Amino acid sequence: MMNICIVGTGRVGCVLGRRWAKEGGHKVFFGTRNPHDHKHESLKDIVESISVMDIHGAIHSAEIIVLAVPYKSVENVVKQYDAWAQKIIIDCTNPLNDSLDGFIDVTGSAAEMISRWTNGASVVKAFNCIGTSVMENPSFGNEKAMMYICGDDAPAKNLVKRLSEELGFEVLDCGGLSMSAQLEHIALLWIQLALKQGLGTDFAFKLLRR
Repeated sequence: MMNICIVGTGRVGCVLGRRWAKEGGHKVFFGTRNPHDHKHESLKDIVESISVMDIHGAIHSAEIIVLAVPYKSVENVVKQYDAWAQKIIIDCTNPLNDSLDGFIDVTGSAAEMISRWTNGASVVKAFNCIGTSVMENPSFGNEKAMMYICGDDAPAKNLVKRLSEELGFEVLDCGGLSMSAQLEHIALLWIQLALKQGLGTDFAFKLLRR
């Protein structure tokens, strides 16, 4: 059992947090600016291992931090807290512009920016180029959806691999954190296909090998 902090109570964070608590048996701490908001009550009703608290408390309570907020909010969140040393950060973000057809200005990638802001943390890019319906159910008949991850810390990546596999994903390690820009561009393609080309959100990219 692991202690997992989910920063953000949107769709991505809620799906991941609920599944890890209910199916993985982990303790999940949702970090939010308004922990007493009644809209969060449904999260705590799922299983006893879910808690909702302020972001600072949630970060301090967990060894794994999932960033599931819009990228434009991330810098303010991570620079407000100093508890990042020895933490593993799962970065689910993409540095999207308002029209969702490109990126705002970042140096390298969102994940690399987060790594600079959270000195001492191990950042792993994951869950950024897939929709929440597939996060809920990664099974496509006999095939599993593929989760692409990257990061510079091998033990941290192995842990994220295990957490992804618990949810039913096949995992592909794409290399170091410098590959995160490529994963963010895959997310941009996913958005284009899902929203602009009308494919909907219930699909995933898969690498086929032989």
